[in-house]
This record gives sequence, C-alpha cells and structure tokens, in this order.
Amino acid sequence: MSTAEKSWSEALKNFSRHLRMERALARNTASAYLSDLEDFARFVAENHPTLTPEQVTTEHIRGYILDLGSRVADEQTGTTYTATSQSRRLSSLRSFFHLLLIENRITENPTEQIEGPKIGRYLPDVLSPEEVEAIIEATALTGKQATRNRAIVEMLYGCGLRVSELTALRISDLFFKEELVRVAEGKGGKLRWVPINGEAMRCVEEWLTERSSIEIFAQFSDRVFVNYQGKGLSRQSVFKMVRKAALIAGVTKELSPHSFRHSFATHLLEGGASIRQVQEMLGHSSLNTTEIYTHLDSHRLAQTIDQYHPLRKE
Repeated sequence: MSTAEKSWSEALKNFSRHLRMERALARNTASAYLSDLEDFARFVAENHPTLTPEQVTTEHIRGYILDLGSRVADEQTGTTYTATSQSRRLSSLRSFFHLLLIENRITENPTEQIEGPKIGRYLPDVLSPEEVEAIIEATALTGKQATRNRAIVEMLYGCGLRVSELTALRISDLFFKEELVRVAEGKGGKLRWVPINGEAMRCVEEWLTERSSIEIFAQFSDRVFVNYQGKGLSRQSVFKMVRKAALIAGVTKELSPHSFRHSFATHLLEGGASIRQVQEMLGHSSLNTTEIYTHLDSHRLAQTIDQYHPLRKE
C-alpha cells in the first residue's frame, strides 16, 4: 500500500468514527457522508495517485465537482448527479476538511473558496388521483408479488412514506386499532405517527396473511415488507416494481417511489389540509421543505383570493 493509499484509508476510518461518536449523526446520514468521501478518495486515486488528504487543494475539489457534473445517470437506481447531489457531496467534503483543520493536519479548509451549485426547487411530476388508482390496480398484474405490491403502493401513497421508511417498517409499528403507523426510520431517526386509511390497512393485512407462509430470516422477522426469499426489500426493488406497475397502467410520467409521497402531500394541500399538518405527517423538520408542495392549481388560488381578498367583488 502506497503512502497516499494508507493516508486516505486512515482518514476515512477517522472520519467515520468522528461522524458516529462525536457528531452522533443518524446512521443513514453518516453512511451518506462517508460514501461521499469514499467517492472523492476514488477520484483522487484515479487522477492524482500520490496525493494525500493534507495535500488536496481547492483546484482538486473543483475538478471533482466538475467530474460529478459530467457523469451519466445510474440506469439501475435512477440516480443523477444533479446540482442537489453535487451540493451534498461538497457539504460532506466541507465536514471532512473541517475535521482535518481542527486536528491541525491542515492550515486552511480547501472547500472555503468553493461556492456550491445553485439549486432550484425541483418538483417531480404529480400523479393525479386517477393515475394513482390506475397504478394501484395495475399491481394486480405484477405477478406473484401482486398482493405485496399493492400494499406497498397503498402505503407509499396513503401514508406519504419515504421508500427507506417503508422498507424498514416493522409489524410492531402498525397500530391498526388506532389507525396509526409509527415511523421511526426517517431522516435523522425521528419518530412520528402517521394516520393510515382503511383500504391501506386492508391491503397490508391481506399481505401479512400471505407473508405468514414465507420462511423469513430471523433478522427480518418483524419487517412488514420482505421478498419471497425471506429477506428485506431493497429500495431498488421497490423502484423497479413501481416503474413496472406504472408502465402497465399506461402512466408515462417520470416516476419513482417518492412520486407517491409528493402526490400524497399535494393532494392533501389541495383538499384543504394546512401546511403545518402536512409538515407533521411528512416528518419535515423545516417548514421550508414542505413549502415545495404548495404549487396549488390556479383555480383554487383564484377561489382563495375571491373569498378572502378585502377588495373582492360582493
């Protein structure tokens, strides 16, 4: 192992320990930060093989950000290196070099002179209620997993869950008597309670009956959604299932599991729910995040102005 390789290996281990023990970040967040740094380390190894972490300059980091912008989309997961992705990578690098700075391993943070890419508010396509219903009905044509797949889509749309929250959902998180679901695996490991409707409960109960005939590995015994080999579901498998059901339903919009969460929030707001209520159900720590869902149709806005503006016509 070269001096540079050894230096990066030690730096990665130290950064991982710092994230877990000193910053006490949620597991998923710490994992994302570390993954970002590992990607940067690979870039450095490929382009500047003798460079140690202490020798990285602003120009090296600018080269990395430019490289991210030129990468093609990941066809399997749908990942693209958008301005948001680039901004997150830069944030991870800022944290890493700040750690080197406070440890006196460098004299200045090379990320300080770099401005992050401008991030617009990206709004994925909203599914209409009719399109959601068509996709739900299409899950019946997705093969032997049809019962499970319908329950998944009902939960994504009916509870506004993130796909990571859905795949981590436990049977012990279901409180159907109270018509509530406990969501404990969201961003930051926060706990929230989300109402669940009758149809979603019916579909989940039907799936749990079918699930009882599957031999499930011990570590997934309390997991609501598993595959037919008895293991937990991956985010990619949910992504592929949703795309397949949409294709069968004839829905041509750009779609991902998050589209159902987005549609859930949009339809609630259009139906009269307050933005605070939607914020609570989505588990957003900041109201600013929830505000991206307030792109209500012009007809409803016109009605609001007509009803409340002091100069409205009588």
